[in-house]
Amino acid sequence: MYNSMNNDFIKELGYKALDSRFKRISEKMAYSVKKLYKDLDYDIEPNWYLIFMILRDKGELSLIDIAESLGYSHPSVVVTVKKNGGQRLSGCKKR
Repeated sequence: MYNSMNNDFIKELGYKALDSRFKRISEKMAYSVKKLYKDLDYDIEPNWYLIFMILRDKGELSLIDIAESLGYSHPSVVVTVKKNGGQRLSGCKKR
């Protein structure tokens, strides 16, 4: 019988569950960054930060240009901008 209180199943799987271990680490880091932003009274989601920074430094850019500059997929940038409502991301333009 598996005792979930004392065992970490993903850890037990080792390399076979490497992607799940990376996801767990990523989620913990995102949570920590979100908490840090909240503690600093920044009203921003962690995944918006790089988009804000690139718009600040480069000025108005298309979503495609943002995606290419950050090495993100275009759809992921579109989703991030839509989640933000596009209201606070001035500087995004259509290509």
